[in-house]
Amino acid sequence: MSEVDLLSGVLSKTGDIIEGVGADQLSLPTPCDDYDVEALIHHIVGWLLVFEAGAQGRSHDVDAANHRCGADPAREFRTAAAGVVAGWGAYGFDRQVTALSGSMPGETVFTMTVMEYLTHGGDLAVATGQPIPSIRKPQKSWLARRPHCSRGTGARTCRSARSIPSARTPRPSTGSWHSSDAGRTRRRSRRPAGTCR
Repeated sequence: MSEVDLLSGVLSKTGDIIEGVGADQLSLPTPCDDYDVEALIHHIVGWLLVFEAGAQGRSHDVDAANHRCGADPAREFRTAAAGVVAGWGAYGFDRQVTALSGSMPGETVFTMTVMEYLTHGGDLAVATGQPIPSIRKPQKSWLARRPHCSRGTGARTCRSARSIPSARTPRPSTGSWHSSDAGRTRRRSRRPAGTCR
């Protein structure tokens, strides 16, 4: 599996999760303290627009922190995702890329993008009761080599590969979320710091 294929798969699954969110779920809490489901979707899409511009070699004019999606967030996400994948495929990683507040090595921005959507795709799935996408062996191997991809960049988006949830691994009762009343009521316990911007 190439790195670009890995990212394409992650973004495709994240788009599916966004599409699976019901209108009655937008106010549900998420594992990110600062975001309910609706705010997390805005965050996910807004930052992908930033990453898309960088992958395509452009500077961005998106205020990701205040981005608000239109009527079809899943379509907006998938359009940006196609641009991200095409940009990395066409221009590669050996370059400086505009992201966050300045220029960064391409491989760092690429890795941040993978981790952002592995993390927040799982967050959104958990919050809305959808299956968490599993991580396959080639993905785990790649992630294990990049456990601290955003250290020193001002971003707080990465966890080690071992902390990313897998659909094949049941969540223990002592995990980040507990459910009762058929999943209608959730209470949050402590989550590792530094996973949500």
